[in-house]
Amino acid sequence: SVVVSCSAQSVVCFLRKTHEEIIPSNLFVEIGKMSLLKIALVGGAVYAFIRSRKKARMPSPHVKLVEVPPALRSMMEENPDDLPRLPIPTLEDTLTRYLASVKPHVSTEEYALQEKMAEDFKTGAGVELQQQLIDKDSQVGYPYSFIEQHWDEMYNSLRCPAPVNISPCFGIADEKDFARQAQVPRAARFVHGFARWASKITEGNLESDKGMCSYAYPKHFGSAKIPKKDMDHLVMYSSEARHVIVLCNGHIFSLQLLEEGKLVSVTNIEAKLNEIVQQAQTPFSGVHIQMMTATERNAWASVRDSLEQDAHNLQVLRQIDSGLIVLCLDPKPRDPSDLTERTANMLVPTLNKANRWWDKQMVIVDGAGGMGITFEHSYGDGTNWGRFIREIMEADTPAAEGVVPLPVMEEAQPKTPQALTFAGAEAFKAQVSAADVEYSKAVGDVDLAVVDFKDFGKNEIKKWNCSPDAVAQLSFQAAYFHLNKRMPPVYEAGATRKFLHGRTETIRSCTEASATFVKAFEEGQPKEKLVGLMQAAAKVHGSMAKAAAGGCGIDRHLTALEKNCVKAGLPTPELFTNPAFQESRNWALSTSNGSQPYISLFGFGAVIPEGYGIGYLINGNDISVVITSYKSCSSTSSQKMAEAITTSLRSMKKSVE
Repeated sequence: SVVVSCSAQSVVCFLRKTHEEIIPSNLFVEIGKMSLLKIALVGGAVYAFIRSRKKARMPSPHVKLVEVPPALRSMMEENPDDLPRLPIPTLEDTLTRYLASVKPHVSTEEYALQEKMAEDFKTGAGVELQQQLIDKDSQVGYPYSFIEQHWDEMYNSLRCPAPVNISPCFGIADEKDFARQAQVPRAARFVHGFARWASKITEGNLESDKGMCSYAYPKHFGSAKIPKKDMDHLVMYSSEARHVIVLCNGHIFSLQLLEEGKLVSVTNIEAKLNEIVQQAQTPFSGVHIQMMTATERNAWASVRDSLEQDAHNLQVLRQIDSGLIVLCLDPKPRDPSDLTERTANMLVPTLNKANRWWDKQMVIVDGAGGMGITFEHSYGDGTNWGRFIREIMEADTPAAEGVVPLPVMEEAQPKTPQALTFAGAEAFKAQVSAADVEYSKAVGDVDLAVVDFKDFGKNEIKKWNCSPDAVAQLSFQAAYFHLNKRMPPVYEAGATRKFLHGRTETIRSCTEASATFVKAFEEGQPKEKLVGLMQAAAKVHGSMAKAAAGGCGIDRHLTALEKNCVKAGLPTPELFTNPAFQESRNWALSTSNGSQPYISLFGFGAVIPEGYGIGYLINGNDISVVITSYKSCSSTSSQKMAEAITTSLRSMKKSVE
């Protein structure tokens, strides 16, 4: 009807008004050139195209978009790099890999039982569950992979506090020029660069990340994880994200950086941050509502819902949620060179516990200029975080070939920092006090140790004809075996970002080959034998890592099958209830390699009470390992694990000399 009564340009205007975010701009141009007759002839195809695009852009129910620019919507809801979907492995392949992964942990009799249950599952209940997975994955739109919805629901339904349990941290390397290390100037440069990074994405200028999915990048700024009863969600305020939230001495401030495409200069940001430091010299004496972000999620959801009944508080919360990032200005540590103290202040702060807002990404800068970032892990992973850190740290240097430099922006006039306070906060004093007690108890139980290994790094390891990552994994397993006399189930995070909306897959790094090496290593077998076993184990590890990155892992597939079984109300297959199956993913070692430029420390909490969390960095000539466990567990000790890892690395080098 529109075509019959209008000109071609009127049709274009109509489509722009109703479907501008769906139809590419070049198609508008082509339609504008057509005759009315041709438009009528192709109208059906255009209508079908619009319908398919609407389906393809079906958003996640776990993300609420508030005035998000088209470029960001495209990154999150389309497939601009034409990446393949995460493949669904065959049932036979996954079960074969699973059986190989449990072999180091079970007896011959138990393994035979595992084989029988796997075969029963493959020919029985698994057939229907696999087909359900395939059928659902063929649908257009969210979820964009067979695991995405389960993964989102897992993160958002967790009721445990974010500190220790969810939020990891990156330490950022100190400035080589000590004159640039001072707290406020360093913080000013970083948030200035972060605003430029956010503008680069908002304007649609983020170049492809070497064939990896970039959908998570827009979620890292102007966003917040909102607590809701039983299921949280992410809210994005990209168009409103013109300010940073600054916490200092328990006070909360909002500092505007952007205005109509202009950005406050580094010098003026520094001046305004100094104003904040002066205003916050006296500790905040009121109720620290921010402590609720560090407690059980339903408790925080209840308090937040009550706060939102007041119009002023609702506006304060929106101001915090929509901030580009949270900047935490902490006092000078007792010993700036103490890596354990520095890591603890990012991961499990005690003295500065009221200087955090755990629902958002936080950059933390202490009084000695030590800097790090604590992440809200639900919507991003290490390689995402590493990229924006690198670009910000290199903002004032020529961009590498193929990299769009951060935009150079006109200077905006600085605004006075705005102090943010909650009305009627005294009414929540009891809840905040309870949250404080629970937080202090939780972080007090964390046993933290840092290995700053300077003997060698990846440059030396490569001479052994072994992957540096494989050698690190073998050293962790050898250390654990030395302390516990058994092989640990090992989780190693592997990235699957080569696929649309890909995140991570488990590399089950404990293999028959690694167990053979570790036991021979513990026994002190001859060097010639150890070298061969180490190289064989490293080769198997490389194959496992490659398979996981290629979408041929074990755990995401088995998790999806298990979750679908529960949702369909089907009887639980015997395989899933077997103790050996459950124990195989009871990660005694939860590990992740965070090696990237400018990262100096990487830490996160252990995932089981009797386990270890191991974040590590393998640099050219050194290795950093952050180890966490729990003091309440009598069978673990982070310090003993640190010493055992150091001994293992040194002994492994001796075995190849």
